[in-house]
Amino acid sequence: VMDKATVEKNRDAAKAMFYHAYDNYLLHAFPKDELAPIACKGHDTQNCHGCMLTFYDALDTLAVLGNKTEYRRVVAWLAEHGAATFDRDVSVSVFETNIRVLGSLLSNHLLALDPELDLVPGYDGVLLKLAVDVGSRLLPAYDTPTGLPYGSINFKSGVRPGETPVSATATGGTCLLEFHLLSKLSGIKAFRKAADKATKALWQRRSGLGLLGSHVDVKSGEWVYFDSGIGGGIDSFFEYLMKAHLLTGRQDYLAMFEEGYRSINQHTRFEGWYIDVDMRSGKLMFPFYRSLQSFWPGLQVLYGDLPEARDLFRRFMGVWSKYSFVPEAYNVQSKEPQEGLAQYPLRPEMAESAFYLHRATGDDEFRFDGQRILESLNTHALAECGYAAIEDVVTKRKRDHMDSYFLAETVKYLYLLFDEGEGTKAFRDPSKYIFNTEAHLLPLPEPPSPEFLLSPTNPPTKGPRQERLRSAAKGGKKKGGKKGKKGKEEAKPKAATGKLAALQEMQRKLREEEERIAKMEEERKAAEAEAERLMKEQEAEEEEKRRIKREKKKEKEDQLRKEGKLLSKKQRAEKEKNEAYRKQLEAQGIVPPKKDKDAAEGGDESSGDEDGGAGAGQAKRMSKNEIKQREKERKDRLKQLAEEREKKKREEEEAKAEAERRAKELEGVADNWEDSDEGDAGGKEEEESSEGDEDLGSGSEYDSDGNQLSKTARRKRLEMRRAEARRLKKMEKNLANKSRDNLRCPIICVLGHVDTGKTKILDKIRRTNVQDGEAGGITQQIGASYFPEWAITEKTLAVKQLHGVEYNVPGLLIIDTPGHESFTNLRTRGSSLCDLAVLVVDIMHGLEPQTIESIGLLKKRKAPFIIALNKIDRLYGWVSRPDLPVQQALELQEQNVKDEFKQRYDFAVSQLAEQGLNACVFYENKDVRSFINMVPTSAISGDGMMDLLFLLTTLPSRMLVEKIMYHENLECTVLEVKAIEGLGTTMDVVVVNGRLTEKDTIVVCGLDGPITTQIRSLLTPQPMKEMRVKTPYVNHREIKGAIGVKICANGIERALAGSNLYVLGEDDNEEELREEVMKDLGGILKKVRKNEDGVYVQASTLGSLEALLQFLEQPGEDRDGRKNDPIPVSGIGIGPVSKHDVMRCGVMLEREREWIKMCEKEHAATGDWISGNPLNSIKEAYACILAFDVPVLPDAERLAKEIGIVIYTAEIIYHLFDKFMSRVADIKAKKKEEARKKAVYPCVFKIVDERCIFNKKDPYILGVDVLEGALKLGTPVVIPNVDWTGDAKTQEGAAELLEFGQVMSIEKDKKPIDTATRLTGNIAIRIEQRRNMREYTLGRHWSHESMFLSRINRESIDLLKEHFRDDLPKDDWKLIVKLKKCLNVL
Repeated sequence: VMDKATVEKNRDAAKAMFYHAYDNYLLHAFPKDELAPIACKGHDTQNCHGCMLTFYDALDTLAVLGNKTEYRRVVAWLAEHGAATFDRDVSVSVFETNIRVLGSLLSNHLLALDPELDLVPGYDGVLLKLAVDVGSRLLPAYDTPTGLPYGSINFKSGVRPGETPVSATATGGTCLLEFHLLSKLSGIKAFRKAADKATKALWQRRSGLGLLGSHVDVKSGEWVYFDSGIGGGIDSFFEYLMKAHLLTGRQDYLAMFEEGYRSINQHTRFEGWYIDVDMRSGKLMFPFYRSLQSFWPGLQVLYGDLPEARDLFRRFMGVWSKYSFVPEAYNVQSKEPQEGLAQYPLRPEMAESAFYLHRATGDDEFRFDGQRILESLNTHALAECGYAAIEDVVTKRKRDHMDSYFLAETVKYLYLLFDEGEGTKAFRDPSKYIFNTEAHLLPLPEPPSPEFLLSPTNPPTKGPRQERLRSAAKGGKKKGGKKGKKGKEEAKPKAATGKLAALQEMQRKLREEEERIAKMEEERKAAEAEAERLMKEQEAEEEEKRRIKREKKKEKEDQLRKEGKLLSKKQRAEKEKNEAYRKQLEAQGIVPPKKDKDAAEGGDESSGDEDGGAGAGQAKRMSKNEIKQREKERKDRLKQLAEEREKKKREEEEAKAEAERRAKELEGVADNWEDSDEGDAGGKEEEESSEGDEDLGSGSEYDSDGNQLSKTARRKRLEMRRAEARRLKKMEKNLANKSRDNLRCPIICVLGHVDTGKTKILDKIRRTNVQDGEAGGITQQIGASYFPEWAITEKTLAVKQLHGVEYNVPGLLIIDTPGHESFTNLRTRGSSLCDLAVLVVDIMHGLEPQTIESIGLLKKRKAPFIIALNKIDRLYGWVSRPDLPVQQALELQEQNVKDEFKQRYDFAVSQLAEQGLNACVFYENKDVRSFINMVPTSAISGDGMMDLLFLLTTLPSRMLVEKIMYHENLECTVLEVKAIEGLGTTMDVVVVNGRLTEKDTIVVCGLDGPITTQIRSLLTPQPMKEMRVKTPYVNHREIKGAIGVKICANGIERALAGSNLYVLGEDDNEEELREEVMKDLGGILKKVRKNEDGVYVQASTLGSLEALLQFLEQPGEDRDGRKNDPIPVSGIGIGPVSKHDVMRCGVMLEREREWIKMCEKEHAATGDWISGNPLNSIKEAYACILAFDVPVLPDAERLAKEIGIVIYTAEIIYHLFDKFMSRVADIKAKKKEEARKKAVYPCVFKIVDERCIFNKKDPYILGVDVLEGALKLGTPVVIPNVDWTGDAKTQEGAAELLEFGQVMSIEKDKKPIDTATRLTGNIAIRIEQRRNMREYTLGRHWSHESMFLSRINRESIDLLKEHFRDDLPKDDWKLIVKLKKCLNVL
């Protein structure tokens, strides 16, 4: 038992802990989010970006401590300034803002209303208004197809475009308490509905084991991460189910919690611990006890599972005792903190569970646990200005950070654990309050209920919750007997006397609040009903208008139909055909000419008779029998044509059916192994389109618009269908001939972040030096290298003998991709081809952005891969052993090297686990289908290179045999299109299957349409050499997949990288292949965004061009963190910059000059810049060429200098952007100097007195005082005919202005100055009038009391905005608003 003095000492220690941190926050950090306790300064967080998180989080802790003075001060401050906290353009975490800010506002609103606490006399509900404001700003995050909220939202604009749809489970499940309470207090049901919908949406997506994943896609509802447990990402979901049941009394929440509780206990328990498992299978994922799990014993107390809670807490406390803290993750298998997760960020969960266990049992052992927590914090975390997080629980190294929850939770639970005073007794009563997950107190709505009386006098037992509570209640009655009953009767009046008045007052307040809410609800319903009535009336009116319009349209159509004018396109064509045939008959005199309709209806009898006579005369030329015979012959001809059409239609339908049958038989075969789904979709589209053709009623006789095809077109279409059927039949035959004895080279793709050593690894294996030849050492193109089987055997002999295996593949084709962020397209292209991938990870840095992107690409395409854990030579003390397998090399290292390797290896494994991947070193991997092989490597020393090659050669023959069986169906993909000196434009392609031959006619997709050309030559680099580096090439007459080939051919400059290449065979139809190849265009490069005004871009390859265009469209941020504006592009080109490219770019310069002339002409005619002011434009900056990794031809350089085109060249992609931005800055500076001469600054001045008029005529010399703005040399001056009020709201517009002249000189104390302001004092100025200006007389037109204004206009305002925005103070901009009103400037 802990004695009273110790209890009070610990309570005071917790109180002192709070004030040490809180006072320093106010002194050094307020109004920032959080305090850096070592540096003694504040900082904002990613969670709320300046919401004063610590200020809000600490508020109800002040109430618990009984500090009413500070509590009232904070509430008053929030009443005055709180709204501005949220009316800002910042993105915040939905989860953190809800539990910290909204939870605090609701909690303190209800505490301030409680008369028993008497915290804020005369409280007016201001905190509830702020809570509604915050809740309303969070609510749009829940507007998703699933009802699950986004993880972040902008306070002003809502969900930003491009916001990630991946959100933690806890985000959707941790809003029940706050949103339910907010709906009850505000009367707005939308909050409660959103919380219920999100919770149910998560619950419906639980697996067959009853488990939930940690992260979900809020748009599709699909799980993104499948790790399940009670730690971060999921923890508070279960907590809020239980507490929402206690707050609302709803049984469905309790039912969900109980089912989830059973599933958690069944599937995530491991030797007494709770660990993370796969939600689908229950397999172990992470054997970690995470510090966030420490809340679970407290939740078990609320549920009534007290023995389990006590046992689990003792396990957790054992870890605390070992390290004086609990790390973020403790490996329960190795019994030590997980590498990289050894921090303790002052989390409150241990104190929380100790508090609940002590309240439920009364056992002081939990107070002793709380005392150890206090001692650890004061010993190791105490800092000069607060308490610092622990970076490593082993070394006790501190981190300069103190989360706001330290004051909201950690200190509050510790204080309540030891507090027994009367002042805070209400807060310790578990029947009156529950805590949200940030420990903000939320009052329960009713007096104590049997479900929540968890205390030493009512300990729960095992079994379902309701049965435990009933049995506990019965047991209590039997045990108490008559004596217990008597004692209760004696105590009852005493307690009632003490609390009756306070309870009545509370009930009165609650009734008033409920009446107010009910009234607000009635008003809202009435307003909604009225709005609905008006909407229905409006809809009825619109429907009536639509009905009348439809009736009129129907009447018109009926009339036209009667007159024979309403015809379809087919009927019109038939009518025109009949008319032409009739005219032929009329010309031959077979039928009488058609009467003119107007003449027949016009009543002109003479005209009618003449027509009739003529007709009769013509009819008499033939007898009746002759006419009948001719008509019969015509009908026979039409019948014969119809039969021929029907016959051709049947033949075409039979061919089409045959082609469809063949396609169905080859249904499982796709052009690329990863595109099978897309192929199916395409097939459905073709079926739908063919059904649409059949709906036209005449099969292939008509095109898609219903127009009849000519005989030649029908024959052409039929031939294309037959050719397609032949091609599919041939493909089927080739696939049937596949054999396990005939394997092709597996295609290996190397992916990873920039500077992880991808190219360096290949250089080490090839014994080349490609990377050092790259600009800046950065790979910016895609390349391929062929490794023959004999070379692989030579390099891997040691490891091959160690494992005793033989190689079954003829070699390897390895594709190297760029790692820079701009080259996403090339990484995508490389990953789409690979059979097996190598993901290079820097062991010193772990997973980086492009590494994670590459993992996403491989997951999407379901591509198997291995991980090269590179740069092990950077481990301190590493001794290189490149001639040994890496396993043996590791065993020979010193112990400190092994320890560091183990530490960094474990960190990489944990990062991969966060991405949902299991991984281990290859020599320990017993299940290659469940665990990814990791190979420690060094591209510098060569360690691990033989192991990497060994794996790449053996895995495909074990796991990917079906995929790498060779067949003769050509599968060829274009990697890059580039111009090479001496060869012209070439295509780098990868031939996966099939073969290419010199002189083959090929068909490839192009930017301007399909390209048909003939192969001039097939070139490959020497074995073990890089294809993108110019080396002596090997010429082939025929080549077989899989291999990388450079194709030389004519007309391929605009070929599209990433598209398929086809060979035109003897039985193939060229048009059919051209149509087929263009299907790639939509999936590879739908559209290059080009603008009328923009720079001209030139690159060495199409892949580089795509990357450069992407970079110019999204150029990232500047040094100040602001997003750079995208650079528009007007034209593109590939290869060296030629004279033709300069001429195309010169069009931009000519267009800009013509635009300037047009603007000046408009201004001269109207006085306004209708099409824009050239001084405000930077269009001339676009008259340049950005040339990436290409030379500039001499004639192009000469022409560029002649016409004024600037050519910027660079070998690194972002250097081009820097050069262009420097050009823009120079042009802006030049324009600014030009604008300075024309800009008119706002100014108001008056004459000092009548003695200061030194010259009454032009030039006027006056002594003046500047009242507002700045008076500068050259300022035009006017005198309005209205009084100057100095207030934009009351200022009237002048009907007449006296154009007084222009300020030509300013003097102060007989010394010339350029500018004068109000602070300058009295000055003398000289105003001169321009020629032909009217001269104004003193006393008649103006006086010493006149107000002089600078003559601003729209042009000058625009110039100031564009060039001098930052030069003008705010007061001058306000003056411009006043002058605009006075001078009538629009």
